[in-house]
Amino acid sequence: MLVVAVVAAITTFAVGYAVGGQSAIEDNWVAVLGWIIPLVGLLASLAAFVLAIVAKIRRERWTLLWAPLCAFPAFVAFLVLGEAFWWE
Repeated sequence: MLVVAVVAAITTFAVGYAVGGQSAIEDNWVAVLGWIIPLVGLLASLAAFVLAIVAKIRRERWTLLWAPLCAFPAFVAFLVLGEAFWWE
C-alpha cells in the first residue's frame, strides 16, 4: 500500500503538470489529492502495523511479517522527511 500511495500521489502531480503546466499543480484539487492519497496509505500502513504487532504478540509464524512492521515506520519517516526537506 505504501508504494501504491506514493506512486498515486506522484502520478497525480505528474498528470496535472503535463496537462496544465505549473499553474495546474497550484490548484487546490491537486493539493487535496496529494494529501488524501498519502493519508489513506498511512492509515492502511497503520492498520497493517497494528495487525502485525497483534500477530507477533500471539507468536504466529508469518514468513512476511517483517513487511508490515517496516512499512509503517518507513512511510512515516518518508512523510516527515519529505515535508521537512523536500516539499517546503
